[in-house]
Amino acid sequence: MNYHPIYSNYYYDNELNCIKNNRKNIIKPCAHKNGYYFINVCLNGKIKHYSIHRFIYECVHGIIPPKMEIDHIDDNRANNNISNLQLLTHQQNCKKSAKNRDYSFVKNNHKNKHLVECICDDGTKRYYNSLSCCSKNIGVNTGIIKYCCDGKNNVKSGISKIDGKKYKFSYFFKIKPNMIVIYK
Repeated sequence: MNYHPIYSNYYYDNELNCIKNNRKNIIKPCAHKNGYYFINVCLNGKIKHYSIHRFIYECVHGIIPPKMEIDHIDDNRANNNISNLQLLTHQQNCKKSAKNRDYSFVKNNHKNKHLVECICDDGTKRYYNSLSCCSKNIGVNTGIIKYCCDGKNNVKSGISKIDGKKYKFSYFFKIKPNMIVIYK
């Protein structure tokens, strides 16, 4: 039995791979929408939600040091066996998850490529390779530009912080031969 260092009424049962309380009742975990499992533990009458993989790790190895994370070695969030849990820094955890991530969507992403058309209130048009490029050159918040392009929240235009002019934005899908596109 491996008791938790803070919640001493709870312990990790190695044989059954579960958390139990002092009355030997198994504490049933609940699934969160993000795929991780958690349990509710009580200390001094206060109930706390605790990620089960972190709780199990702390029962066996002690309190998790600051700026450290517990990783599932096999990337299965339901497999909370102590042999499947490892201590990593945030950077190590990000590198591991990026290495195992599926990037197959990228090969078809060029089909969705579009430009941002920027029309000034004086009638001039400019085309930008991205929302952020447009935002930097015009001086309008990227969120405003995106709302205009997507037609959300009744946002029709944005005012530049650089020149004070009013601009309208939209997505543009076709490149014409004599069109000037700003790439930055």
